[in-house]
Amino acid sequence: MPETLASRESLIWLLPIVFMLHDLEEIVGLRPWLRRNRTGISARLPSFGAKTLDWMLALEPERFAGIVAYEFVLISLSSILAVGWGFTNLWLGIFSVFTLHLFVHIGQALFLRRIFPALPSSLLALPYCGLVLQRFADDFAVAPLTIAAYALLGFFAAAAGFVVIGRLARSR
Repeated sequence: MPETLASRESLIWLLPIVFMLHDLEEIVGLRPWLRRNRTGISARLPSFGAKTLDWMLALEPERFAGIVAYEFVLISLSSILAVGWGFTNLWLGIFSVFTLHLFVHIGQALFLRRIFPALPSSLLALPYCGLVLQRFADDFAVAPLTIAAYALLGFFAAAAGFVVIGRLARSR
């Protein structure tokens, strides 16, 4: 593969694009799909899953889009820091959380035995994620334990933002 297509900078700048393609699929298709399939989904879920489903259906599309906007800003800022100043650690953590998020969708599809919005883009994003992990581990000498540590950091950074967004959403 030519170096320009898989350079560290190219891989970093692709994350906001891949993220938005995936989340646009969720914004446009997930809520209508959940409404149409609520009964069948609820029957397969444990109680905490049913509560999450109720929360998702009660979430107004504008607020869901606000959550996606927050994530996009976080991903974009981490990409700017990584490319502009070489601080790839936060970016790598956020990327790892995004990759895990894709696997959650795949797991949901297997558990529900259904194809739903977010699954096609999750499957299409996996080769990109695999390439990033391979390049960072092999070519850029980032140890798997380091990737895991920054995934944990990225998870906590995202979770802190979700707590703030959740409080703001409830206050309105």
